Amino acid sequence: MKTLSVHSHFVWKTLRYGDEFIHETYLYHIIRKDHRHNFSPYFYHMYLGYYSPSGALSRLLAFVPQFGSVIAIGLVFWKVGLIETVFLQTFAFVAFNKVCTSQVIHSSFSIIAIECFVIYCSSNDIVG
Repeated sequence: MKTLSVHSHFVWKTLRYGDEFIHETYLYHIIRKDHRHNFSPYFYHMYLGYYSPSGALSRLLAFVPQFGSVIAIGLVFWKVGLIETVFLQTFAFVAFNKVCTSQVIHSSFSIIAIECFVIYCSSNDIVG
């Protein structure tokens, strides 16, 4: 049911807004060239290759460690617990993001707070 809902929402938005919806929601994050206000490990490389023709390929390859680490963490830690796995995946996603602004770091703090609470509760045998 959820898959049908997501697909129908995607089709409705695409029909209503057309190519602009596809570009702004999905494609923009692949072709984005923001090299300012960035705490990413790729910052300096993106800054130096901002106007080079090979910059597009390197920006695309920057997604490989990000998605690879998120998938690997999911496969390795799925038995540990949902909250721990989501925390580690969020941390890896933010750490390897090619555009890591202060807003991205700040928004990930909420899941860090939840994880700290879970660790505290489990270390004190409050939660099974």
